[in-house]
Amino acid sequence: AFVEGLGALGPLVYVGILTFRFLFLIPTGLLLLAGGILFGPVYGTLFAGLGMFFSGLLKYAFAAIVGRDAILDSLPMRLRDWVREMARGRMSAWALGGVCAYPFFPKHLFQFAAILSGMGFAIYMSAVFIGSFARAFLFANVGEALYSGAGLGLASGFLLAGLILPLSVTSWRRWMLAPLTSRPIRKTPT
Repeated sequence: AFVEGLGALGPLVYVGILTFRFLFLIPTGLLLLAGGILFGPVYGTLFAGLGMFFSGLLKYAFAAIVGRDAILDSLPMRLRDWVREMARGRMSAWALGGVCAYPFFPKHLFQFAAILSGMGFAIYMSAVFIGSFARAFLFANVGEALYSGAGLGLASGFLLAGLILPLSVTSWRRWMLAPLTSRPIRKTPT
């Protein structure tokens, strides 16, 4: 009712919340599910994908304005070392796109690591665009299925497969969990 009361501003408010969510530590998964519930699978994917894309753009602008050293100095030591290692390894666009599409994982560290590694603006934004819309599509369909009850098993299956399949590959699992376990990265997946 609140979103309907906003009329045409509803989607803009939703995109704005998604864009700035990392500043307020709002869980992305809940917002993405809400997109499917509030706007359906098509518009939920569109609005959620735009919000996450603009969030990636905002991070790139933030890093350009604030600078590499200021960002690194603000991180805890174990994350600072991981980001430096990632920056030396030159993360590929495919790896960043895959991380951005992964349903249950904080993308912020990987996005900042890609920016700090010197990834070009066009390549970075392409990877964030593809990953953001893939993730938005998955969550919007699950959110709509939760709301309507139709296709819930299939939507949940896709979400579960998206969670488990990347973690079933040892090198990807080690790479994705490195910031949480503070293990050194040996090789960046391509």
